[in-house]
Amino acid sequence: MTTRQAEDITFHTFPRRMLDRDFFTLNAQRPHSSGSPTADTEAAMHLTVDAHACGTTGQCVLIAPALFRQGADGVAEVIHSEPSDDEMNHAEEAIGSCPVGAIVDEDR
Repeated sequence: MTTRQAEDITFHTFPRRMLDRDFFTLNAQRPHSSGSPTADTEAAMHLTVDAHACGTTGQCVLIAPALFRQGADGVAEVIHSEPSDDEMNHAEEAIGSCPVGAIVDEDR
């Protein structure tokens, strides 16, 4: 396999945004949920997924299977856009764990 073929496979497998080192650096600095309730996690939440940005890693589905699922193409889909109080910590963790920042709380 030539170097060019390897590059083509890499860019077809992962969205270019995922391969941007600065993007990962910025996302790594986002605060993650500590698991303890705060004023932010007790507030109402409306979850959406940017299908074009989704990297199809499935982290959100592993963290919050009651809130997210993966479509046939691997792109995350929101099952319940407004998590209950019990699901709020899982929703925050899913937002913080998404490697491409495709999960958004529209109420923030």
